[in-house]
Amino acid sequence: MDDECRCPFERCKFKGDEVTVSLHVGRHLDGALQEGDGEGSTVAEEASERDGFGGLEDMYDFDGEPNMIPCHHPDCGAMILAAEVQTHEDAHLALQLSLDEAQFAEANEAKHFNALKKRELGHFMDRDEKQGGPPPKVLKAMEQVGRGGRQLLIAGSNLGWVTDNMTVGILTALKNVFNVPVMEKYKLWLADPSGCMHIGGENDDRGFGCGFRNAQMLLSYLAHTRPTDYVNAFGQKDLLSISEIQQKIERGWEMGIDWLGREQLQGKILGTRKWVGTTEVYTLFTQAGIKVEIVDFPRGETARQSVYEYVSSYFGTSTPQQKRVNVTNKGPLYFQHKGHSRTVVGYVESPERGLLVFDPGKKPTQFLRQIRNPNFNPKNNVGRKRDTDWEMVVKPYLIRLENEMRSDEWQLLRIEEGTGMMDARERDERKTIKFTRFADQ
Repeated sequence: MDDECRCPFERCKFKGDEVTVSLHVGRHLDGALQEGDGEGSTVAEEASERDGFGGLEDMYDFDGEPNMIPCHHPDCGAMILAAEVQTHEDAHLALQLSLDEAQFAEANEAKHFNALKKRELGHFMDRDEKQGGPPPKVLKAMEQVGRGGRQLLIAGSNLGWVTDNMTVGILTALKNVFNVPVMEKYKLWLADPSGCMHIGGENDDRGFGCGFRNAQMLLSYLAHTRPTDYVNAFGQKDLLSISEIQQKIERGWEMGIDWLGREQLQGKILGTRKWVGTTEVYTLFTQAGIKVEIVDFPRGETARQSVYEYVSSYFGTSTPQQKRVNVTNKGPLYFQHKGHSRTVVGYVESPERGLLVFDPGKKPTQFLRQIRNPNFNPKNNVGRKRDTDWEMVVKPYLIRLENEMRSDEWQLLRIEEGTGMMDARERDERKTIKFTRFADQ
């Protein structure tokens, strides 16, 4: 070899070029060799003493040049030291396993999304117009996961298409129940019955859909009471589906609305089972130009009292005449607490204070559907026994303040009153969410 060197340790006679001797000395310093080891050895001889792992021969050839091998993995081709082949291969394997897991997760999301799409489009999903599909004017919307389920055209509704998980007139039914003589102990206020419908969850959105269904209840109120604003805001007359709500939220993020929420959900919600809360519903309405407000309540023992005071003020101030059952012109409120959300449609003052809510997880009973007629006469009792338990009829809709409002963290979202859309300047000012704090009274 040219420029041959030898190990500086006195009893070691290892020889080689400068690079290999440096590596050899390093092994002395690490304790891998004793001072007398390697006496009279060559590069190849020392390498053979290292069992199974490949020695210096794996790093350097007999001329002292690095022993490099090209990676055989597709799309790689990197030149790597022979001794590091296994480590390099392990890295490729780990990467492939990670990609496989990601693809598996993506396939599962796609499978669920297709199931959700099929549920929303119902029997129209795989049928064209000649096979009895939807009329041409809604085909385009349906291609984007639009309408769904069985289609029921509700007379007097501003929504062109209403799915079978939507129940119109439940507030009228509750009003009828509270007007029954045996319920005269109750004094309450109700939201505008003409603009509120109950929208329940379905099998495909179980576990994540409550936020979307409550958002739909607010959307349905807007569509009924401000139809022009609704169409201008969302570009359609029909109620937004879950997938369309997801699309609008992502659009809001792209516009710069609620950047923090976008980061928390990794900027992706369309086609997933991710939950939404008040901030995502805020993004949904704000990107469309509809003014909404989030009210945040102090945590702790006084939280539920604060919620009740806000709700009672919101509904109570709209009715100068205080009857036993008061019907207001107020819209519903999106009601968020830990792990769940509901829609507030009124409140009860006595005999116990509480909130009246629509819960997407609780489907209206057939009996309640039967008494939605404004001319309902409790004496007829719809063919039921005269000892109807009216308390049980309203129980799914009543949250009692003292016994059933156990969370200490609450938020409400309301659509601000009035008509008209926000201009670009107003929308820019609302990109960062500003919570209204409800101070203790």
